[in-house]
Amino acid sequence: AGKTMAIAAQGACRSLTIYRCEFADQGVYVCDAHDAQSSASVKVQGRNIQIVRPLEDVEVMEKDGATFSCEVSHDEVPGQWFWEGSKLRPTDNVRIRQEGRTYTLIYRRVLAEDAGEIQFVAENAESRAQLRVKELPVTLVRPLRDKIAMEKHRGVLECQVSRASAQVRWFKGSQELQPGPKYELVSDGLYRKLIISDVHAEDEDTYTCDAGDVKTSAQFFVEEQSITIVRGLQDVTVMEPAPAWFECETSIPSVRPPKWLLGKTVLQAGGNVGLEQEGTVHRLMLRRTCSTMTGPVHFTVGKSRSSARLVVSDIPVVLTRPLEPKTGRELQSVVLSCDFRPAPKAVQWYKDDTPLSPSEKFKMSLEGQMAELRILRLMPADAGVYRCQAGSAHSSTEVTVEAREVTVTGPLQDAEATEEGWASFSCELSHEDEEVEWSLNGMPLYNDSFHEISHKGRRHTLVLKSIQRADAGIVRASSLKVSTSARLEVRVKPVVFLKALDDLSAEERGTLALQCEVSDPEAHVVWRKDGVQLGPSDKYDFLHTAGTRGLVVHDVSPEDAGLYTCHVGSEETRARVRVHDLHVGITKRLKTMEVLEGESCSFECVLSHESASDPAMWTVGGKTVGSSSRFQATRQGRKYILVVREAAPSDAGEVVFSVRGLTSKASLIVRERPAAIIKPLEDQWVAPGEDVELRCELSRAGTPVHWLKDRKAIRKSQKYDVVCEGTMAMLVIRGASLKDAGEYTCEVEASKSTASLHVEEKANCFTEELTNLQVEEKGTAVFTCKTEHPAATVTWRKGLLELRASGKHQPSQEGLTLRLTISALEKADSDTYTCDIGQAQSRAQLLVQGEAAKCARA
Repeated sequence: AGKTMAIAAQGACRSLTIYRCEFADQGVYVCDAHDAQSSASVKVQGRNIQIVRPLEDVEVMEKDGATFSCEVSHDEVPGQWFWEGSKLRPTDNVRIRQEGRTYTLIYRRVLAEDAGEIQFVAENAESRAQLRVKELPVTLVRPLRDKIAMEKHRGVLECQVSRASAQVRWFKGSQELQPGPKYELVSDGLYRKLIISDVHAEDEDTYTCDAGDVKTSAQFFVEEQSITIVRGLQDVTVMEPAPAWFECETSIPSVRPPKWLLGKTVLQAGGNVGLEQEGTVHRLMLRRTCSTMTGPVHFTVGKSRSSARLVVSDIPVVLTRPLEPKTGRELQSVVLSCDFRPAPKAVQWYKDDTPLSPSEKFKMSLEGQMAELRILRLMPADAGVYRCQAGSAHSSTEVTVEAREVTVTGPLQDAEATEEGWASFSCELSHEDEEVEWSLNGMPLYNDSFHEISHKGRRHTLVLKSIQRADAGIVRASSLKVSTSARLEVRVKPVVFLKALDDLSAEERGTLALQCEVSDPEAHVVWRKDGVQLGPSDKYDFLHTAGTRGLVVHDVSPEDAGLYTCHVGSEETRARVRVHDLHVGITKRLKTMEVLEGESCSFECVLSHESASDPAMWTVGGKTVGSSSRFQATRQGRKYILVVREAAPSDAGEVVFSVRGLTSKASLIVRERPAAIIKPLEDQWVAPGEDVELRCELSRAGTPVHWLKDRKAIRKSQKYDVVCEGTMAMLVIRGASLKDAGEYTCEVEASKSTASLHVEEKANCFTEELTNLQVEEKGTAVFTCKTEHPAATVTWRKGLLELRASGKHQPSQEGLTLRLTISALEKADSDTYTCDIGQAQSRAQLLVQGEAAKCARA
């Protein structure tokens, strides 16, 4: 007897039971009872196993996971997995699972070489699928770096890619390189190398390794073999335009061409520059020199350098035609010129040893061998000795200026003009080309909208327009030689009234304003009433602004009626003033007010004039009110105010203001205050099953109340009872449970209050802990434990992994007893199992042993 067979005896009956028959169980079985024997033959027929859900092709990115799943038609069918015909066994990367009729193959991390055919075999049934792996883009683990190689040696450029199978291409600049005697292209695992043989100067360039998805570039430099200068350059002195030669010798022939510089300019072979090399000797020839070439000459080869100085002297310049003396009249021009040979590159002009520069006065030119200086608009100060210098050659001469006598042949004449009119001044000089400047009282004058200046022949004219009184004074015409002046007299323009006074009618106790306009902003006027002159006082104010003149009469009375006159010079304007009685009216009436109960408000009424002698009366809701605890009547000039403090509903009604036969009415509306919560809810803590009462106090009885739990409305029911007693609102929760915990809100019209209800469950614990189990493979394990109270929440864990109900793991709860049943045990199920009820945990070990060896007896 064993796990696969069972032998039983019941009375005279003997039985042999074979569990889970396999082909190996076929054969003849004998029952031997010593005195008697009996035999029978057992044949095992194969099951018709079919694939219910076949494998499907899977395509994943390299390094991702892949899962193959297959379902068969029968239970307890042994299955095997194959990759490209080779049997797969569980590893760290390959996991094989079976749950009921479902078989699963899991790759945790797929590599490119894992691609191929996956096969599942279950007795006589099989299913196949393809595993396709997309390779990750190639990345650079280490890029190329700039390299320096010695000339005629070997150079190596190297980089590292992320995949050994990556294909790369090498480029020199934009030209792709091919393997050959010059270039060796090496792929060594993840490393890619370019080896350049027999390096020369032309191998210097940018090299690129292109891996398709990514590329890297670096500079390759070639360093020459050490070259020294054994014979350096020598200084050279020549006279232009003779040629100049320089020669230098190096220790070995140079592969790269050397660099020649004249000053900071790099020399290139061309029309005027010759460059030669014979073995180790290098030559520079400047075929035609000039003095501007004077400076250092440098020869550079590799890291060696030699320098010398080139000096190019000018051809001596000699004077062939000297300057001649010149005499010119003032304001005319003279020209000085001389010749040199050969033609000078530049000349410098001097006056009495002071260098001259081109300007409006001096114009200079150099054309070929002739140098010329023009002196424009001669002045006496321009007389003196002038010199022209070209190198060491020079020539001097004297310039004489003949001064001219300028006289005033027609002087200015005094003039008289009327204000805002115009005046003309004119003078005549002895010379037409003499310029003059005009001024008025020392201020220079120019052509503009107020001054017109002209010059015709020897006559100079000034016209002054829109003359003002401030323009009176001295007009002067001045030149460098002479000046002439005359006096301007300005006649004042007579003052007239531009706008006369108007007759007016004024109201008693009001203000009267008379106004007129005069032509002169500065004019002084005199005011009279009925022929009597008026002066400043509390009664009268006098206005003087620009061309406007005014008289203001305050607190008008009947005595202020009469004839008012305004005088300026001989001019006069009149106005007749009449005074009528005061008329009082309401300019601002009462406005209807609407307030909340207990708030304050005020009513205002404004009269057109003050009425101190007449008392005012206020009525509110038909009752006369004055100054009291809640009503206060005040007056501020023309304004009358009634303040109502802490308005009550009984104050609502009509408000009337009366004074001097005038009446204004408005309404006072007093609205009742909305009910509010004056004592809020308080947080409550209860145990499960207990009743709890939440209560708050309102400002007014009979107010509608709404209750909410977690923002959802609560209605009266077997669970909830809503009670209102006077101003107290209550919510009763019967038999509180964990579900009743949360936020409860009491809402009224104007406010709301929120509190939390906490239902604290009694602490639970284990009365019977889990015990360690030791079970054979393919068997069933059952963990059992008990709690003090029925557990509200139960969580089972294998190690740190939380378990869910499945064909393999079946958790259950019966009253205080908790169970976890684990079926079809495998060695991988060995672990620590935990039962967690929130307030407590219980742990035990499961050890799955290997299945005992089978023994078949024929």
